[in-house]
Amino acid sequence: GKKMKRRTEMYEYADLVRIAKTYYQDKNCCTVVALTHATMLGFGKVFHTMRRYGRITGKGGWLFNNEELKAELGISTEVVEGHEYWSYQKLGTVSQVVRRLPKQGAYWLLVRAHIIHVENGEIMDWVQANSRRQVTGILKITREFQA
Repeated sequence: GKKMKRRTEMYEYADLVRIAKTYYQDKNCCTVVALTHATMLGFGKVFHTMRRYGRITGKGGWLFNNEELKAELGISTEVVEGHEYWSYQKLGTVSQVVRRLPKQGAYWLLVRAHIIHVENGEIMDWVQANSRRQVTGILKITREFQA
């Protein structure tokens, strides 16, 4: 298929939230944000693709687990610890988990009703690095595309 246009650097989280609100009247879009970071695509591309897969604007959802969607966007994920759905498993706080992740690579952390993208040990999110929120799942992201 046609080569998708990948970004050369990550969006700032605040910019993504602003784009979501301003252009797409979207909120609760942490799954869109996480997929945007993971795929290095534009927010709009991810937003429209997810909508095609049934995401309702303004609502969260499970689509980060849809293998077909991830394959279409050029990534795959594997569970490193815990569970790929939000669960009651406690793997430690956000700050504890981030500290023990490798400093290279892309990961998603699941906390209650939220998903956080971590890139090379850095949290790409409004959740502060010292957050006490409990992580219930860690997913490692593999990018199947050449950036």
